[in-house]
Parts: sequence; structure tokens; C-alpha cells
Amino acid sequence: MDGTIIGLVAVIMSLGIPLGAMYTYYRVRQLRTEERLAAIAKGVSVPMEPELSQAARSRRAGILLTCGAVGFIVALGFIAQIEHEHDTWTAAALGIIPLAIGIGYLNLGLEKGRASPCALWFYGVRFWSATNTPASA
Repeated sequence: MDGTIIGLVAVIMSLGIPLGAMYTYYRVRQLRTEERLAAIAKGVSVPMEPELSQAARSRRAGILLTCGAVGFIVALGFIAQIEHEHDTWTAAALGIIPLAIGIGYLNLGLEKGRASPCALWFYGVRFWSATNTPASA
């Protein structure tokens, strides 16, 4: 086998995985809707699920990105140590990108509406103290 099958598999997987995820998301929403409509038709009171707040969505995205990045870096680190290839660490360094984004999302989610210096620095705001000072009486 030559390297052409690897490229074909890479293209199929890079297109197939997102399509599978989108179909699964659509199907789960459809099943929830059908279940809710069936319960309403029977006269059962169906409580509405509250939507997540922006802080909760930021925390969830931060946790997923941070854990995924750490797992990526550790997995490629193990491969680099086992195979004794230092070039693999270059690929592991790409995990820093989702790690930094995940830390930013965590910071946004944990600040809960108040201006934290770290979050404002992360987004490039320089004069955070002017907005973060309490009003004098």
C-alpha cells in the first residue's frame, strides 16, 4: 500500500465525523420534540428545560477545550517518548492553541459577570481599573 489510501481516509474522516455529529444532534433534538409532543397529547405536564446561561456555556466550552488540549499534548508526548522522536513534540505544541482558548473560556465562565483583570487582559482591554473600581459614597 502506498500513501494514497491514507489521504483518502483522512478526507473521508474529516468530512464524515462532522456530518455524523450534525446528524446526531439533529436526531436527538427531533426525538426530544416528538417525546414532548406525545406527552402533551396525553395531557401530561411537561416542564421546559431552562437554557444554560452564557457563563455556564463558557465554562462548559472551557472545560472541554482545556481537557481536550491537555489530552492531545499528553498523548503526543507519550508517543514522542516511546518512539524517541523529538519532532513529535512540535505537533504536541499545537495543543497550546485550544488550551489557551479553553483557559479564556474558563476565565469568562468563572468571572460571573464581574470584570476580572485576567479576563480583560486576555481580551486586550488595558485600563480595567477604571471599570472595576467601586463607586464612592
